[in-house]
Amino acid sequence: MTPPETLKEERGMILEMIAAGKISADDGEKLFEALDASQPKESPRRARRPGRGGRVDDLEVGFLMKMRELGYHDISMHEYHEMQLHGVTPEFIQAFRDLGFRGLDIEEFVQARIHDISPGFVRSIARAGWTDLDIDEMMQMRIHGVSADYAVEMRGVLGEDADIDEIVQFKIHNVSPDYVREVRAAGLTDLDADEIVQLRIHGVHPDYVKSFRDGGLGDLDLDDIVQLRIHNVQPEYVQAARQAGLTDLDVDDLVQLRIHNAQPDYVLAFRAAGLTDLDVDDLVQFRIHNVMPDYVQSVRAALGDVDVDEIVQLRIQNVTPDFVAELVEIGFEGLDADALIDLRNQGVSVGYIREIRQLGYDNLDLEEIVDLRNHGITPGYLAGLREAGLGGLGLDEVVDFRNSGVSLSFVRELQAAGLKALSPDEYADLDHAGVTADVVRALVEAGLADVSPSDLEEMAEEGVTARMVRELAAGGLMDVSVRNLLQLARKD
Repeated sequence: MTPPETLKEERGMILEMIAAGKISADDGEKLFEALDASQPKESPRRARRPGRGGRVDDLEVGFLMKMRELGYHDISMHEYHEMQLHGVTPEFIQAFRDLGFRGLDIEEFVQARIHDISPGFVRSIARAGWTDLDIDEMMQMRIHGVSADYAVEMRGVLGEDADIDEIVQFKIHNVSPDYVREVRAAGLTDLDADEIVQLRIHGVHPDYVKSFRDGGLGDLDLDDIVQLRIHNVQPEYVQAARQAGLTDLDVDDLVQLRIHNAQPDYVLAFRAAGLTDLDVDDLVQFRIHNVMPDYVQSVRAALGDVDVDEIVQLRIQNVTPDFVAELVEIGFEGLDADALIDLRNQGVSVGYIREIRQLGYDNLDLEEIVDLRNHGITPGYLAGLREAGLGGLGLDEVVDFRNSGVSLSFVRELQAAGLKALSPDEYADLDHAGVTADVVRALVEAGLADVSPSDLEEMAEEGVTARMVRELAAGGLMDVSVRNLLQLARKD
């Protein structure tokens, strides 16, 4: 007995030979009979019943013969099964041929059936004026639910030149014929299909456009309308902004105001605070830096007629009315915005000013205080100078000493080693020459407590070390003197 899979393959080969015209239908029938005779007879109980249309083989052969008559000679078994599965009959194909579709392959007919493209649908589209659509275009219509009635009505709105791709796009984005009519009635008469779709995508209702036109913005183009809608700029907002004094607004102005949430009430509050000539850029800067009307009032009450840029910088540097009041309280009058901005920018607090005053620097103006802070001079540093015997230095001397790079620990180490108090310049020279506290200590121990800074510099430059001083003192053959130490260092 031939296995079922092999039997199926052999029957398929016979059908393909008939379809290809290699054998006649009669010869094919004989081959089917011979194939059936080679199989064991079924018991009467399991015998197949003939169908109403005759044997299955007869139906297959008849189907293939009709397809040959329509010009399809090389139908594969896959194509045959697809046609059977989706109901593609010779009659279905003939109907399409009668409508002028003569170059379609089997796969295109199968797709037409899958997407319910019937001859009746094709005729309805043709009556609407589209007589040259291909199967792919009609499939797009079916996929996106474009009915013949929708296409006809949309073409009536768009005109005879409307193509089916535009209508499919309208359907995808739920653009109705009424929507197109309303858009045009709102004054947008020159928009193409893509632009109308853009309006629909962004939820622009024709009444929205009309309200702007009625409100005086009559020259809006598509990009303007879309930007206004994206940022939810309503016609009422425009009217309120104008009533607040912003009369010369374009679309970019409105969008910027809306982005930064500059409400008309916000504008009116500034006018009440005395700023009556603010433009959109000013308001946007205020909103970005969270400048509120009450802040402006307080600052102007303390400083007078400051401008917008100064107000913004004061806010950025956190110059508060309380900070200004504290400065006035400790004696600073006639404060201006630049000075206050410099103070905050350098991190000068009222507490910093009080501390340096307590250390003797009580006559400095704000510029000098900023200069101190800019050079990293803290109250702790000034206190350290005082402890090191340098408390009477003037402002410039303090700055120069700080810039010299001499640390207070170096000064303290030299003093602890026995060196008497020196001037700031002498400490700087010793530090740069490389004089160490260990050398000073050794010299003092050896009886040279009164050695001069210049001698210390010379010894450091010649390489005199603490070990040399101690060895010379311990040897007893030579006196410990600057001259002898220099001679010893030069010999080494």
